[in-house]
Amino acid sequence: MSTHHFTPGSFLASIPATLGFFPQDSLLLAGFRISSSSKTDGAVTISSGPIARINLADRERIDSVSATLTALDCDFFLGFIIKHGSSRMIAQQVKEHCRCTELPVGALWSTYEIAAGEQVRLEWVSETVSGIAAWKRHFCEDTIPPLERTTSMRDLIARGEELPELDRDSFIGQFRRDSETVPEEQSRLWSWALENKVMDLYDSPDKDTAPYRLVQEFFSALDRLPQDTGVEQMKENLGFMELIGSCLADRRLRDMAIVTVGNTTSPVLYYALQAAAQVFSGTIRANALTLLALESAARQWMTVVPAVLSLAQEEEQDHTLAELLFNAYMHGLIGDSVAACTEAAEQLCSSVGIQRARCS
Repeated sequence: MSTHHFTPGSFLASIPATLGFFPQDSLLLAGFRISSSSKTDGAVTISSGPIARINLADRERIDSVSATLTALDCDFFLGFIIKHGSSRMIAQQVKEHCRCTELPVGALWSTYEIAAGEQVRLEWVSETVSGIAAWKRHFCEDTIPPLERTTSMRDLIARGEELPELDRDSFIGQFRRDSETVPEEQSRLWSWALENKVMDLYDSPDKDTAPYRLVQEFFSALDRLPQDTGVEQMKENLGFMELIGSCLADRRLRDMAIVTVGNTTSPVLYYALQAAAQVFSGTIRANALTLLALESAARQWMTVVPAVLSLAQEEEQDHTLAELLFNAYMHGLIGDSVAACTEAAEQLCSSVGIQRARCS
């Protein structure tokens, strides 16, 4: 991205495809990194970094979010308020916060909603943030163009990923527990039973092979599923749910199951993990969400990655793999993490005699 191609309207138009939903009553802080510059015309080439979204009703979180953003290797940030009505008071609060915390926000805009034809109003431009000199002529009032013309939306459609939800709750809803299909108490007891089942296998006379047969059976069962099997069909297949739940009930078995990530053009694993996240609780659900992040990253469905990793950490605090992957995502290293995790999983499978480590 160069300064010649940036406009606040076009950037906002790309946000729904980036986040997976249309943010409302939100403050967005988007990070940018300066990667090179042209000595002939002074144009700056930059790459976009992490995007943080804060509910305007929960603005006190800006302190913790700012601390996280400051730790990232971004050269500067741009802010956007999405809210019906005047944003002047909020804009001034953000400006004061940036001054006190030294968060390098170069400019702040506001708009009523992200929709074609909406006006984008410039609230303020920083006079102290370095690195934005070549951008200042683009810091102006603007209009949001048709969303389907943005590169991010075209790429999303080309990949076959679902279109953005209308709001965050709808987007997150597809990864929440399905208490109508499996009531909360039943989910908790089923998850607890599977965790104990795996623990018993490690204590059995056949402990050197019995736990790992579950992984081999899961691989075979996953291969036998029709390629168009959806989430609801997965949840009705109790035998398969028992298998995937068992593999996600234990960290070692979970790590072996990672070899299935990115193995096929079919979304069958994605839907299997989504079903497990909806049905189970605790460790199993957290592990399902974490593997779902890896599978989404392998498919370049990046809208899903931060959402499911956040939910995994909500489900189980101090979930090590989810924390590591979230940090990798924030630093633009999630692709490297997928490669490292799948390679380690293959070696782990091989060490216990699972011959066909990668599913077809």
